[in-house]
Amino acid sequence: MLGYKTSEQGGTNPFELVHPDDVEEAARIFAKLLQNPGATVHSEVRAINREGSWRTLEVVGKNLVDNPAVKGIVANFYDITERKTAEESLQESEAHYRLLAENVTDIITTLDMDLRVTYISPSVTRQLGFKVEEVNGIKITDALPSSSLEVVRQSLEEEIA
Repeated sequence: MLGYKTSEQGGTNPFELVHPDDVEEAARIFAKLLQNPGATVHSEVRAINREGSWRTLEVVGKNLVDNPAVKGIVANFYDITERKTAEESLQESEAHYRLLAENVTDIITTLDMDLRVTYISPSVTRQLGFKVEEVNGIKITDALPSSSLEVVRQSLEEEIA
């Protein structure tokens, strides 16, 4: 997972691979696990790979010291670096979108397939005097005059085509 050969790990303190900012928490969790036979812990830790870059690992550890067949701690590690990167990118994107959507002067809206408003930007209050809560969930067919509905229908047909 980290690119090291088994022969390179012999006698190595595994905490030496842990990111300096994560060592204290990793040691605390490991100590808690040692003190509680049968306990299972879940955690995340950053560890350095053979190439020198940090990987985020999900750790699931179980204290099986009292189990005569094991007599130790069993730890499973999963590399979740890409998932964490994707989650962070999504959070940044959502924050950026929210900043834009909440501060534009145009009214931004999304509709479901029944033409019900699923999102409307706060600018609806500045532009039309409605609170967001008043507009969310209404069908645009109930809110727009027929001339505007015809424009919406044509626009939707063009987009679908």
